[in-house]
Amino acid sequence: MIKLKRTALRIFAHTLLPSAKRVFVVLVLSLLVSPLFFLTRGGTPVYAATSDTLNFQARLENAAGGIAPDGYYNIQFKLYDAASGGTNLWTESYTYNSGSGSCTGPLGGNDCRVRVVNGYISVNLGEATAFGSIPWDQQLYLTMNIGGTVTSGSFPTMGDGEMDPRLKLTAVPYAFQAKQAESLSQIQGSYTGTLSFDTLTGAAGTQNFVIPDQGAPGTYDLLTGAAAAGSFVQLQAATPTTQQAGGAWISGTSRASTFQGSYLDTASSGVLTIGATN
Repeated sequence: MIKLKRTALRIFAHTLLPSAKRVFVVLVLSLLVSPLFFLTRGGTPVYAATSDTLNFQARLENAAGGIAPDGYYNIQFKLYDAASGGTNLWTESYTYNSGSGSCTGPLGGNDCRVRVVNGYISVNLGEATAFGSIPWDQQLYLTMNIGGTVTSGSFPTMGDGEMDPRLKLTAVPYAFQAKQAESLSQIQGSYTGTLSFDTLTGAAGTQNFVIPDQGAPGTYDLLTGAAAAGSFVQLQAATPTTQQAGGAWISGTSRASTFQGSYLDTASSGVLTIGATN
């Protein structure tokens, strides 16, 4: 049994259509948050799948409260990293001549305009233009620009201008960050530790853990639990004769089935024992 709590975030902003009609945009960003998983007696847990798109819903009304006429509208969306100014991180345009042949709307072909019925629109953001490497772990802001129902022109000239103020995103970035997380980090005072995944290559089931350069002299400690069965650190997964650029310091006992090297240094106070003879 799965229970999903649905919430709606509403914000009012005004904009001006090319037809000189002033409208109020009621933005309704539907979020699926806090999925609750329940186990029935003897049952198996079920988990909700994540998505690469963001469902966006809005309603267009004129200044008198009237609903915007039905039709297919040119609309452009943008993501920013600031409430004003900042950097435009992502842009997605739904226009008549979008140049995209992958539109799944009722018009198909290169006509990617958004259908408006009773003033309502519904768009899966990220479907026409993938979000890519968006920094979902920081605060982001969304804008929309309405270009009317025209079948010529392009943004920004055919648009009425981006909405102001921008829509502040909250729970959605955290959901995307949880899916796209490639590293774990912890901050303690002035120290930051990060464990990240390198590009996964080789046989299936192979993972590479990378400790990034800390940018200053220091000590790296890579530990395995002493009680864990089969715990080990593998320094080289390819041909054993491939030279490693780093070094290893072992204060305990080291065992190897084969040892090969140009020289062996036991240090000034060390003792080299071969068999039972020093």
